[in-house]
Amino acid sequence: MIAAAMAIYYFIGFIISLFKRKNRRKYLLGVGISIFCFFFFGLIYDSVNNTKDAQPTSYHGLKVYKVEVTSKKSNDDGGIVVKGTTDAPNGAKIIAQSSVKDYDSTNEASPSDIDKDGYELVKKHKFSIVIDDVDELYPSDTLKKGQKLKFKVLAVKGYNEKFSDHVINSNLRKAIKKSGISNTVFKADSKLVEYYSDDEDDSDDEDDDTSDDEDSDDSDEDTDSSDDSDEDIDNYSKEEKVAVALGILKKNYEGIAKVEYQTDYDISITILPYDDGYRDIISEALDGDTDHWNGVTDSIDKISEALYEKVHLKVPVSLLNPDDTSKVLYTSIDGLSSYDFIDD
Repeated sequence: MIAAAMAIYYFIGFIISLFKRKNRRKYLLGVGISIFCFFFFGLIYDSVNNTKDAQPTSYHGLKVYKVEVTSKKSNDDGGIVVKGTTDAPNGAKIIAQSSVKDYDSTNEASPSDIDKDGYELVKKHKFSIVIDDVDELYPSDTLKKGQKLKFKVLAVKGYNEKFSDHVINSNLRKAIKKSGISNTVFKADSKLVEYYSDDEDDSDDEDDDTSDDEDSDDSDEDTDSSDDSDEDIDNYSKEEKVAVALGILKKNYEGIAKVEYQTDYDISITILPYDDGYRDIISEALDGDTDHWNGVTDSIDKISEALYEKVHLKVPVSLLNPDDTSKVLYTSIDGLSSYDFIDD
């Protein structure tokens, strides 16, 4: 600012000197010095800012680095290939976080080299990833050419979650937010849209073929079988219904939570999460960040409703606090919430 003011002062003085023919050399020298200072300090300012941008954001043992995306294009397999550079050191893991609500806990980045297994790692300050399964984030029936698909791409050191879990845990989400990393925007092109459109058409064709091969007699048999099944369930004892219900829940929560039937919680089916991502969401909710809590409770409501419809079992389904199993965080009966700790 000072250099700019000096340049303006001497420049005006130089213009005046042209008319008065007085002190012309003095003002001309002043203009030259001021312009030199202006550019010199500007270079220093840019250098300081660039150095600042290159510094990682540190949070709970994590170091998050910004990246510069140099290329982004769709491939023949319905993915988006993203290449770029970063100041992160060799071995830093590349992560892609979707901006779609309820998917920001999932790492969408895989190595673009299909022979690689695990995270894409920074090598000589470069990386190349592919973002697959775009239709899980942006449904194929609504995906349109030119639609903006947004992701935060970054490098991180100190992150030890298993790649196979594809999870972005609570600490990393907070570190990303703290870093101020902006979205990388990819506009869906015709190749991407056609790929998922063709997939959907193929699926519809298979359904139609299957439907055409079945005659009305088969349909009647299916209906009768369904009715017999309902009648059988009605004849089950409560213990047998609980066993069927536990089978359904254990399948839904496989690898995520332990499911049990207990009498210690006013006779409830209890869900005890052990998956890190699930536990992170609960921890955030307990700390007051409920952005993802509704997704958890909605899924429990749907499961409890399904138990009543399929098994005819009206029993509470309760989510336990993984850090204090004596406390229930949420309970649903027949698809309706009967308790939510948020309301306390």
